[in-house]
Amino acid sequence: TLSPLSELRSIDGHFLLGATSLLTSLEGLENLEEVGAEMQLILNEGLTSTDGLEQLRHIGDGLLVWENDALVSLEGLGRVEEIGANQSITIAGNDSLTSLDGLGGLRSAHHLTVQDNRSLTSLEGLSALESLSDLFIAYNPTITSLDGLSGIAELGVVVIEGNEALESLSGLSNLVAVIDSIYIQDNTALCESAIQAFVTGLSEVPEMEQEDICCNMAVC
Repeated sequence: TLSPLSELRSIDGHFLLGATSLLTSLEGLENLEEVGAEMQLILNEGLTSTDGLEQLRHIGDGLLVWENDALVSLEGLGRVEEIGANQSITIAGNDSLTSLDGLGGLRSAHHLTVQDNRSLTSLEGLSALESLSDLFIAYNPTITSLDGLSGIAELGVVVIEGNEALESLSGLSNLVAVIDSIYIQDNTALCESAIQAFVTGLSEVPEMEQEDICCNMAVC
C-alpha cells in the first residue's frame, strides 16, 4: 500500500515505481496533483490499474508505462492534459492492457510510442490528443485501426510497423502533413493500396525510399 504517501500533493523530480510484486493499484496517492519530471511505472507484476492518481493533472517530463504484465487500465490518469513540452509518452510491453481510455484528457505531447501491448485493441482513448510531433505504433498484434488519432493534423515522423491485425489507416483521416519521415512496414492485414491512398492524400510528404512502405498485404 501507498497510504503513507496520502498527504503528498506534488513531486518536484522524477516519480519511479518499479519492480513491485504485491502492489495492485496506486491507491494512497489520491492527493497527488503534479509530477515535475518523468513518471515511470515499470516492471510492476501485480499492478492492475492506475487507480489512485485521479487528481494528477500535470507531468513535466514524460510518461513511461512499461512491462506491467497485469495492468488492464490507465483510468487513473484521466485528468492529465499535458505531458511537458517536447516530452514523450511510452506505453509498451503491458500484456494485459486492453485500451488507452485513461489517457482521454491528454491534449498534447511530443513523442508517442505504443508498442508490444499484446491485448490492446484500440487507440480510441487518445481522442482528445490535438498536438503531437512523432507517432510510433508498433507490434501491437490485436489493434485493428488507428481510430482515436483524428485530432492530429500534422506529424514529423510516422512509424506504423508490425501490427498484424491492423486493417485501416482511417484513424489518421485528418492528417494533412508529415514533415520528416514515414515508415509503414510489416502490417500483414493492411492493404498496400490503402497505404498509397493515405500517402497520396497528404498535402506535404517527405522524400521516401521504396522500402519505407514494405511488406504489408500486397493483394487486397
